[in-house]
Amino acid sequence: MDEVRRAKGAGDRVVRAGGERGRGASTGARAGSNARVGEDGDAGSRRPRPGADERRAALLAAAYATIGDRGLEGLRTREVAARAGVNIATLHYHFGSKEDLVVAVIAHVRERFVAAGARARGDGVAAHLAAAGEVFGDDPQLGRVMLKLVLRGQRDRAARTAFRSLHDFWAGMVEALLRDGVARGELRQDLDPRAGGRVVTSFVMGAMIQLGVNARAFEFAAVAEELAGWLAAPARRAR
Repeated sequence: MDEVRRAKGAGDRVVRAGGERGRGASTGARAGSNARVGEDGDAGSRRPRPGADERRAALLAAAYATIGDRGLEGLRTREVAARAGVNIATLHYHFGSKEDLVVAVIAHVRERFVAAGARARGDGVAAHLAAAGEVFGDDPQLGRVMLKLVLRGQRDRAARTAFRSLHDFWAGMVEALLRDGVARGELRQDLDPRAGGRVVTSFVMGAMIQLGVNARAFEFAAVAEELAGWLAAPARRAR
């Protein structure tokens, strides 16, 4: 899927949207960078010490799990550091502030949708919906974390900018699938791919909210199949 590969290659865009703040001028480094003096060597060194990427990943996983368990109100940087098994200085080396950490978690969530595209067994919207359902099913915290981050974005500019980029990326990925499906004659010829991208992503988000409070409300796969049928060309829908 070319759209997924292009988006994956631009994976730092979400972090750049809001993560490069919260540093003092003396650090001379950007948020999320692995090249700050203090952990990785002397003042002339810009080479990360082995294990720096693993520590950053552990911190992101700890923050993600904490938001899922306790919400953003329960996100404490010292507790995240302890949960990741590192000290608070290491957290601030990778993320200059709590706000930077939140924006990086949004980028972390974005990778789930890259993964959904990569694991889809097929190129159509039905395959994407099935893969998205699997991603949410494999990670029950994903829906909760996304909802809490969306609410944070309504009052925090950096989070809002980062989440807007995530939504645009995901909707754009689905839009490309729909456009290809229309061109191949598999989907309705009167379908607006741009609007369809928002419909499909809104369905997935709304489904996760409903299933988050009532896991038996409906069967995601069955409803996703129904939605794919509505989008299909009449001849294919009749089969």
